[in-house]
Amino acid sequence: MIKKVGFVGLGAMGKGMAFNLLNAGFEMSVYDLNPEILKTFEQAGAKIANSPKEVAQVSDVVMTMLPEPQHVESVYLGENGLLEGAHEGLYLIDSSTVDPECNKKVCEASAKVGVTMFDAPVGGSPMEAAAGNLVMLVGGKKKDMAACRPVLDVVGQLSLFCGPIGMGSAVKLANNLMTMNIMALVIEGYTMAEDAGVDTKVLAELQRLNVPRVFDMMVLMFMAKIDDVGFQTILAHKDVRLALKMAEDTGTPLPLGSVVKSLLQMNIRQGRGKLGLQSARRFYVKEDDNS
Repeated sequence: MIKKVGFVGLGAMGKGMAFNLLNAGFEMSVYDLNPEILKTFEQAGAKIANSPKEVAQVSDVVMTMLPEPQHVESVYLGENGLLEGAHEGLYLIDSSTVDPECNKKVCEASAKVGVTMFDAPVGGSPMEAAAGNLVMLVGGKKKDMAACRPVLDVVGQLSLFCGPIGMGSAVKLANNLMTMNIMALVIEGYTMAEDAGVDTKVLAELQRLNVPRVFDMMVLMFMAKIDDVGFQTILAHKDVRLALKMAEDTGTPLPLGSVVKSLLQMNIRQGRGKLGLQSARRFYVKEDDNS
């Protein structure tokens, strides 16, 4: 039974997660470089450790939420790091946004000292962290995820098993890449619309009705590798060309739109003009993949 939980990294995301664990009744031991946040946790009833090593020594489960891969490696593998405080039955959960190779390196080192470690980066904002409404993206073993359910269920509203170690991070990075691209496209598209005199409330209503359906359809066709249905590449290219012409007339820069036009144009030149625009995925297919 998990009674003692440690937390290392009490920044914008970690602070809310750790407070939720403390309020859930776990005996908390915490560590951070910021003395002010440590004082806040001490006043709330948490024990303050002098190092990650000390956190590990007194905990059943330790969660970490750190800025960069080098910080994760330092906290886990460095002097007075978590692995120096390793003991039988300890679970280590890294919720930092890092690359899968970092997860694998730390997991391998943890296994050598008899400790279980898995990655569980999160989906959500600091506000959602404070509310306990994060989505936990778990990479590791299902049995370890199950063993740590009492902790995961406090910090998140949903835990998704993504596969072996590092796959939580892989899913997080892929999702973040698409999110940032969508954000940039929204900025570009709405700026173009405003410059053309469009009432953007009308555009927003159209997208509210149309975008979720189109997105779901495109993802399904990508996963099924279906290219001979959907909006033809040649027609998609025409629409993007006309949008770029409108933007040129209004003086609106569309760097992302230009990239999309080039991608579609290359797809046409390779003989896929009458296939669905999702056939552009073939630019990313490895040579040994005939799909």
